[in-house]
Parts: sequence; structure tokens; C-alpha cells
Amino acid sequence: MGLSKGPALVLLNAVRSLPRIDSRRLGRKFSTTLFALLRRTRNGSFSSRSTTNCHFPVANQYLRFNDLRFTGRSKTASVFSRFCVALVMLALVGTFVTAFAGMSSLKIMPGVREAGMGNAGVASAFGPQAIAWNPAASAAVSGFAACVSYAKWFADLHQQSVYLTRDIRLGVFGVGATSFTAGKFEYRTEVPTEDPLGLFVPGEFTLHLNFSRRVSGVVDGGIAARYYYSKVLDQAASGFGFDLGVRAAPWDQLVLGASLVDFGWNLSYYRERFRLPTRARLGVTYRFGLGENLGLNLTGEGVLHVYTRDLNVHSGVELVWREAIALRAGYERLEELGRVGCGLGLRHGLFRLDYSLSALNDNLGAAHRIGLSLSG
Repeated sequence: MGLSKGPALVLLNAVRSLPRIDSRRLGRKFSTTLFALLRRTRNGSFSSRSTTNCHFPVANQYLRFNDLRFTGRSKTASVFSRFCVALVMLALVGTFVTAFAGMSSLKIMPGVREAGMGNAGVASAFGPQAIAWNPAASAAVSGFAACVSYAKWFADLHQQSVYLTRDIRLGVFGVGATSFTAGKFEYRTEVPTEDPLGLFVPGEFTLHLNFSRRVSGVVDGGIAARYYYSKVLDQAASGFGFDLGVRAAPWDQLVLGASLVDFGWNLSYYRERFRLPTRARLGVTYRFGLGENLGLNLTGEGVLHVYTRDLNVHSGVELVWREAIALRAGYERLEELGRVGCGLGLRHGLFRLDYSLSALNDNLGAAHRIGLSLSG
């Protein structure tokens, strides 16, 4: 397969005139305000005296929130007020920014279980890899847990990941790494040649450093620092970002989740900048008991791609027998296309083996994923 520098340069030059915002300032303001709100609500809802002012720079204008007051004495009202505050803050960043997004491999999520359930996981994912969907998901982990996974897409596209979490006194600390390779490509200059000048392997890598903890009796919060690296030919781009997430379980069977992932600083090739594919997720999971040994999990979520304004819908179902065998199925609505997936999970003692099969569009076949997890 031939590839020249010419088309790549044309694509990179096309982003010069796109608008830019101060993502560094916006990110600092966002994370500081979110955790201030969560901290104030840790022991109850906002009092009538609680006031929070927040300024977000957007296109040289400021969006201001004054006198955010919540009152409520019941447990349910307190839970939903805290969750709604966090949700509103998570949605703000994705509402007013527009730019070109790169590193598309970040949209390929590493979870095998979740892939079999339509890639819905912001409210339902559990285990170490769940921090890829929602940094708050690991707050319920006790002891030590680890997960490794491998995904084979069409042609020579591969994804590998490893995630670890550990319960410490202050909360749950997690670390994860995911790499994506696209196989070998022939390199030619702009002048066609019979033989290639050489071969190169484009690839991308991302690192998670995650911290989560229980904010109140039924609300979890989490934050992750991210590192990104991408290389094509002899050009490399790297940068930093962060994820934010919150989960609430107002009832035993119901879980709500929201997160903002891959929000970060500009990366660049050839001095041309591009943004990460920032996504805002909002989802819900409901668990049914179908008897002493059988359970049913239903989950769904919406995913807003911040810079392209695309909205995807993911849904899945999981039937679990004695916590040992799980059958899964899911559906994804991606822009104007839809695709289905299915999966199987087997658990014995501390180990869980997962497999998923996801249909790919445009007659590209199917993606196969396999993962092995250990929970302490």
C-alpha cells in the first residue's frame, strides 16, 4: 500500500484557519470548579448560603454561573443535586468549543466486556479498564485488580492494553496504557517510484494515571491525567490531557454515570496543531434480579463528540448466571450507521475471561477482542 507525504501535508495545512481556544485555561477552570462543587456537597446538599462563581472563557466572552444554590433534606434529593451539578459542569466544556480533532484511535475503547454490549460503559463498566469510560468507575474497587486485553481489527490494525488499580487509604489509584498500531506502510515521495523508499509503522499510545474515591454515600468522583503520543513517518506528536467523571447510585439497581474524556492541550505535526477527540458521555444502567441465580443488566448511553458535534447512541444487555457465565449483546448508532456486537464472559475464582465480536461497517468484516482480568 503506497502512501506519500503530499496528501498528509494537504490535510495538515487545511487546519490552519480553524478557530482555537485557550484549552489550558478552560481546563484548569473546569476541573477546579467541579471538584469544589463536589467537595461542598460531600456532607449534604448546598445550603442557602453556598455560592459558586465560575467563569469560562469562550470566544473572548465569559459564561458566568452565580449563586448555585441547592437545598434538600432527603437522601434522594441530595444525590440528584450533586449528580446534576457534576453533570452540568461536565457538559459545559463540550458546548462552546470547536476545532479539528486527531488521534482517532482513542475512539476505539479497550474494554472487551463493554464492546460486547455496544461499547456502553460510562455507567456500567467495572474493573480496571473501566477508567477509560469513566474515571469514577474504579472507586468501588477493593484490593488489587488487573486487566489485559487485545483487539484485532481489519487488515493489520491491532490494539493492546493493560490496566491496574489498587485500593489505598485515600481512594483508588489506577494506571493504564493502550497502544494502537496500523501495520506496515510503504513510503514514497511525491514523485511516484516503482520501489518504495522504505516501510514505516504508524502508531499511537496513551497513558492513564487515575484517582477516584467515594464522594458521599452513593456518589463517586474521579479524575485522570493523560499522556498521548502519536507517530507517522519521522514525525511525532505528544501532549497531555485529563478525564473527569462521576457516578451516582440513588438505588441499588440504578446507576447513573457521566464523564468527559480526552480533553487536553493541542498536539501538532509539522507545527500544525490538532485537538484530541474529546467526548462527553452520559449513561444509565439498571439491574434486574430474575431469580436466585440469574440477573439481567440493561445499559445505555449517549456520546457527544465535542468538536464535530456528532452524537452516538450505545445500548447493551447482559444476562448473568451465578456470576460465572455472562452472555452479552449490544447496538451502536454511529452517525448514520449502526452496528451490532455480542460477547461472552466466563468467571472462575479471581479470574475472568471475556470475548467480544463486533461487526464493522463498509464490509470490513468484524473486530475480535479478548481480555483476561484478575480481581483481588
